Amino acid sequence: IGMIASKKKSGKMLDQLNNELDKKLDFDNLYTPVGLKTGGSSPEEIALSIAAELQVIKHKQENHRHARN
Repeated sequence: IGMIASKKKSGKMLDQLNNELDKKLDFDNLYTPVGLKTGGSSPEEIALSIAAELQVIKHKQENHRHARN
């Protein structure tokens, strides 16, 4: 599961969710931020970085955070 947010923002959101639910949830399958680091910041560039990451996952490229060793 991916989250479109910075690591700082997603960390705050997950902490808030845990506090509101009054329990610790398991987010081991959650990673942030979604998308490859391309340096872009416009909506189009962010969409491209997400599409690129999906392509990496689809073709099971090595040396990527989704690679299963």
